[in-house]
Amino acid sequence: DGTRHMELISKDKEHGLYLYFQDKLNLKKPFLNLSFVGLDENLTYEINSITYNHSILEFGGLVNQVSPIHIKNGSALHKLLAKFANMKENGKNIVSKGDVLNKSELPVTQIFVGTGFNDNTALIKDFDSRLFYINKK
Repeated sequence: DGTRHMELISKDKEHGLYLYFQDKLNLKKPFLNLSFVGLDENLTYEINSITYNHSILEFGGLVNQVSPIHIKNGSALHKLLAKFANMKENGKNIVSKGDVLNKSELPVTQIFVGTGFNDNTALIKDFDSRLFYINKK
């Protein structure tokens, strides 16, 4: 499906890292889903990721899906605006029980596919990745 992941969990199962890799973006799967194995089913976990600030240049011509005015991709205006404006991808904070995380795919966020960008959207391009920190709550 174009995604891969690596999960590293401590021996006591209280801490871990989850690395999500995106190969080619699949428009039929517009959500970033996490699937875990090996978490303690009796513990509650908090899963966090960092906030990313993206240059509007990263959106290319799709910047017009989030801009109130038309901006020609690569134009002087596009480059000038990029010096003052960026798009914020909020970090995620999820709390869930280990048994739920081990038995299901967790839809974390919608991936930007040109349909709009907001606080619940991630800009994940081809060959991109996201790192999640896992801690016992």
